[in-house]
Amino acid sequence: MDYPESLDYLFGLQRMGARMGTATVASLLARLGDPQNSYPSVLVAGTNGKGSTCALLASILREAGLKVGLYTSPHLVRFEERIVVDGAEITPAEVAGLAGIVREQAEQMAARGGEKEQPSFFETTTAMAFRYFEQRAVDLAVLEVGMGGRLDATSVVDAITCLFTPIGMDHQQHLGSTIEEIATEKAGILRSGSRAITAPQPPEVMRVLQRCAAIRGATLFEAEQMWRPVEGPGGTLSLVSEMDSSKRFEGLALSLAGRHQWTNATLAVAAATRLPGFHEKVTEDAIRRGLAGARWPGRCEKVSDAPTLLLDGAHNPDAAQALRSFLLENYTSKGKRVVMVFGAMQDKDLAGIMQPLFSCASSVIVTRAETPRAADPVFLEGVARRYHAKVLRAPSVSAALSAARQEAGEEGVICVTGSLYLVGDVKCLLDGQEPRIRQAL
Repeated sequence: MDYPESLDYLFGLQRMGARMGTATVASLLARLGDPQNSYPSVLVAGTNGKGSTCALLASILREAGLKVGLYTSPHLVRFEERIVVDGAEITPAEVAGLAGIVREQAEQMAARGGEKEQPSFFETTTAMAFRYFEQRAVDLAVLEVGMGGRLDATSVVDAITCLFTPIGMDHQQHLGSTIEEIATEKAGILRSGSRAITAPQPPEVMRVLQRCAAIRGATLFEAEQMWRPVEGPGGTLSLVSEMDSSKRFEGLALSLAGRHQWTNATLAVAAATRLPGFHEKVTEDAIRRGLAGARWPGRCEKVSDAPTLLLDGAHNPDAAQALRSFLLENYTSKGKRVVMVFGAMQDKDLAGIMQPLFSCASSVIVTRAETPRAADPVFLEGVARRYHAKVLRAPSVSAALSAARQEAGEEGVICVTGSLYLVGDVKCLLDGQEPRIRQAL
């Protein structure tokens, strides 16, 4: 297969949707020689901040001189964003080569067992990433859990450290209707004897994580009981060791905007400074350079001026609250007019997202991303009018951007949010490309 053919094959697998369970991906990996066992891995689960924490941790470890594989999802513009080694994306030629290898094994599985043994899109891309990291001889891999944990394809690895970012309500149709059920699914990445570190959690979530760790014989640490985040000079982040008060990292500059990133940075530093077999290499200089140099687009990302164009894929209530705080602190409180371009998936908590976000917008423009799961703009408009007096509807993302520029004027702010797929579509348009239809994983 050449590169376009490989993408057609991979995206064609999205028709299967999300598969919960590890049996199929385990069989596929066994056929590939279980590449995931050839290097140590860190698994990162949670609801919000997974990708940011992965990017920050991988950046710190790279600055410490390690060869790091990074696997994340979804991608915003290019498939290659998902699979990265030492900050460089996998090449199109490498995608084609790996897709051909994995497809051969996957088709043998499907020929034997039918559709139920056909690896899904996410299972296939996970196998490709694991094989690629083996080929590149990485020192370790940082892996973002796709959905949940217990039944996610990434959880086949025996991670040397498991990380939990803040856990909240999302993907209820797959993970459970209560936060306790969701936390239990996330905690499924824990193994006997494993080490885990968690960001601050709601009390009910912390109880679940502690119980699951005890049942599985894992050790659970709290990141902020290792490193306490405090405000440093000029609004920077400082970290104070809770085990040795004389040890502190003052004035850490983060490349990722928003105070909510302090939580993710603290978790990444806690992991890096306790990572079995590697923590000795992690110096203060590596931490400083890693936090300052990490790149993770589409999260409070400013991409242009006059008007300011801000992209953030907030797609659940907790993420919406974090974005609201960022907008209030940096724009609304300074008298800036904020025009919100909003699109979301059909299965999201629209009220929980719209209510906090729309309160800091002067007007709202609803549209839809190029994915079958996107909510219809007519429906979004009806819901949005409950939370804002001025709601416009645009038939396309490009039309929404044009209307937003008119509304905002050169001195205003356009905030594109509600879905990472909408953010990805805007990035495509800014790059002069047409958005490609995508599924959720």
